[in-house]
Amino acid sequence: MQDDQTRRSGVFLYGPFLAPELLALANPAARPSGAAVPARLPGWRLETSDDAVFPHLVEDAAHSVDGLFVACADPWQLPPLFSGFDILIKEMPIIFSKTQRLARIPSAPKPAHRQTVPWQEPVWRARHLPFVAALLRERVWDQAAGATTPAAPLAAHRRALAANRATAVPPIDLRSDFGPGDIQDLHRSRVYSGIFALDTLRYRLRRYDGALSPTVEREVFVSGDAVSVLPWDPQRDHVLLIEQIRAGLLARGEANPWNLEVIAGLVDRREAPEAAARREAAEEADLTLGRMETVAEYYSSPGAMTEFLTAFIAEADLDRAPGVHGLASEAEDIRTLVLPFETAMAAARRGEVRNAPALLLLLALAERRAALRKAWR
Repeated sequence: MQDDQTRRSGVFLYGPFLAPELLALANPAARPSGAAVPARLPGWRLETSDDAVFPHLVEDAAHSVDGLFVACADPWQLPPLFSGFDILIKEMPIIFSKTQRLARIPSAPKPAHRQTVPWQEPVWRARHLPFVAALLRERVWDQAAGATTPAAPLAAHRRALAANRATAVPPIDLRSDFGPGDIQDLHRSRVYSGIFALDTLRYRLRRYDGALSPTVEREVFVSGDAVSVLPWDPQRDHVLLIEQIRAGLLARGEANPWNLEVIAGLVDRREAPEAAARREAAEEADLTLGRMETVAEYYSSPGAMTEFLTAFIAEADLDRAPGVHGLASEAEDIRTLVLPFETAMAAARRGEVRNAPALLLLLALAERRAALRKAWR
């Protein structure tokens, strides 16, 4: 339990911690209560590195950091809003109204062995603010749903990364040019949160005749973005498939809930989809991938799921015997199968390969084999 003097010290916010888009997501009890006073932290400056989400403080007698001294209903609630970003909270003296006072100050740790540059707000807003806002929004929804599982922080990170990527506008040719203004009275609430989340949506939409629809209610299964990859050996014309038990098949009542698939997994942290595919190949098959070809980017089941997949065909040396792989930490027990391409296609034709990512990639390889063999000669 903190003593009264520490509780009265309040919080010094500066730079990204003052972004209105982030403070608006704080618990109402932790938002500035009106006693927010201009202040400065003397003898310090802000630095950052390319991949750092938040800046770190560097001691420098010639500089000072401007910000606000914030009195909160409970000053201990506001900094934890930014937990999970590897942020340190220190008590340091600040100056406001010509008075020195202790304040709790958030700061990222100084990165080891990385080049740093002065922190600039416009650069930070363009590079990091959308993702940070999406992540804090996920955490607010998780808190409302009472998410307490160990997987919740990483799962929220994945979902925020997906939400941030979804802001990219795909080509519009055949599709109608509807936009955010054509969705009204949107209300979203989280029913459950674990590795995946379940949200309910209520909204009205602009119909094709121009009128607004009645209120629509839908339940949505929310996950991070995912990747799938089919390793192919162009010299031997072999592919690698995997087999593992799947909870979806078990829940549906399949007599044999083990599934023939391609390597796949969720995109973690802020890695690119190609990096995620290479990581998953190492984890699920102990396999190093060579050159890669993007086949498709698509929603797996958009009527009920947010999942968005990037599918790859990857060059690989498949001179190897089948084996069993997977991460023990994720209870994975994955069997690899190295098959002639035509054998894998025959399994698909007779209905033994029954999941969309594997079918899509096998059909794509059937179409592209000659061109890829020439390109990857």
